[in-house]
Amino acid sequence: MRKRERKSITEEARLAQLLINTATILSTALRNAHLEIRPERIIVLEALAKRGNPATLFDIAADTEKRRQTVACMVSRMSEAGLVRKLPYRRSKELMTVEITEKGKSLLRKIRAAEEELLQSVFSGLDTEGVIEFLRVVGKRADVETERIKLHR
Repeated sequence: MRKRERKSITEEARLAQLLINTATILSTALRNAHLEIRPERIIVLEALAKRGNPATLFDIAADTEKRRQTVACMVSRMSEAGLVRKLPYRRSKELMTVEITEKGKSLLRKIRAAEEELLQSVFSGLDTEGVIEFLRVVGKRADVETERIKLHR
């Protein structure tokens, strides 16, 4: 094996380990900040915050690329926890809309702060090239996982 190839494999292995460590640190940071929330629920909160107004379950499902039934279950649990509020849909009694509550917004701010702190600590030891390579590896891994999930739906 050539020296350059060996370096490339070593670098990729280091970045993969960094990715694993980052995921572990993020989980720990969220637990330590007493932010016991599942990642998929964070995605729902992010989608609602991004919309800035109430959304139907269909809207949330489309925004998060999840099935409507899955979103409905998550929203019910999140509503019980006070993170979101269910509202009747103005055009149909059978449908509902969902909006993020102040408690949900507050939790989202804490999560973003924990993520920002984590990213600063993770990237502090990397130069610009290292950060770009790390993000490339993460993006590649995310693409693989997205395809795997789509195949199992």
